[in-house]
Amino acid sequence: MKKSNSNQKNLKDMFADEYFRNYYLSQLLESEKTRIKFLFYFFVVTFFVSILVTFLFDDTISKIRKDSLPTYIMSIFLFILSIYYFIILKRVENTGKSNKKIPPFVRALNAVTEASIPTSILYIIGSNSSFPAGILFSPPEFLYFIFIILTTLRLDPVLSLITGSIAGIEYYFLSRYMIGISKNIESLPVIFDSSIYSAKSIIIFLSGIVSSFVSFQIVLRIQNSYN
Repeated sequence: MKKSNSNQKNLKDMFADEYFRNYYLSQLLESEKTRIKFLFYFFVVTFFVSILVTFLFDDTISKIRKDSLPTYIMSIFLFILSIYYFIILKRVENTGKSNKKIPPFVRALNAVTEASIPTSILYIIGSNSSFPAGILFSPPEFLYFIFIILTTLRLDPVLSLITGSIAGIEYYFLSRYMIGISKNIESLPVIFDSSIYSAKSIIIFLSGIVSSFVSFQIVLRIQNSYN
C-alpha cells in the first residue's frame, strides 16, 4: 500500500514537473516574442524617421557632418535590421505553433549579433567621418543599453551576461580605434581621454550583470510560484 502511494506521488510530481516545464517554455517564447516585436517596431519607426530626416535635411546634415557617408546609408542599414527582426519574429511564432523550443545555440548567436549591432552602426558612421572620435557622443551609443535591458525578457541570465560582456568589450576597442584614427585630438585631451571610455565600457558591462540579475530574479519568481 505504501509502495502504491509512493508511486502515485512520484507520478504526480512527474506530471507537475512536466507541466511546469511546458509552462516555462511557453512563457519563454511569449517573452521572446514580445522582445523581438519591440525591436522590430523600433527599427521600423527609426527607419521611417531616418527617411524623413534624409528627405528634409540631407544637405544640412551633410554640411554639419562633413563626411563621405551618404545620409541614406543609415536608412538602408535600419531597413535591413527591420527585415532581420521580422524574419526572427516569424520564426519564433512558427516555433511556438509547433510546440518546439528555440535551440540554445541560436539564442546565443542572436545575443552576440545584437550586442554587435550598435558597434557596427558606430563603426560605419565613424570610419567615414572627418572626425571619427565624435561618433562616441552620438545617439547610436545608447542602443547598447536598449539591447541589454531587453535581454531580461529572454529569461536567461547567461544571455544577458553575454550581451553585456560583448557590448562592453566591443565598445572599448571601438573607442580606442576611433580616437586613434582621429586627427588633432590632442587639443581635446580631457574629452577624449582613454580612461573615460574605459569607464563607459565597464558601465556597459555592469549593465549586463544587472540585467542578468533581474532576469534571474524573474525566472526564480516563476519557479517559486510552482513550489
